[in-house]
Amino acid sequence: MNTNENFLATFARLLDKYELHLEPYVSFRRICRLIGAPTRRFDRYLRSETGFGGDEIISIYREK
Repeated sequence: MNTNENFLATFARLLDKYELHLEPYVSFRRICRLIGAPTRRFDRYLRSETGFGGDEIISIYREK
């Protein structure tokens, strides 16, 4: 069973290692579909853990 922690690890790997955020068509919703994460629940989890939602995190990565 996938947990939020597993989704977070996969999400981070896609952004850090594979630099998926550099693709202009990639959105948080697309990444959630790709990893099988429920978008709203995972976004709430990210916000509770980091203070940022998924789209905000992707935007921060794109600014780097």
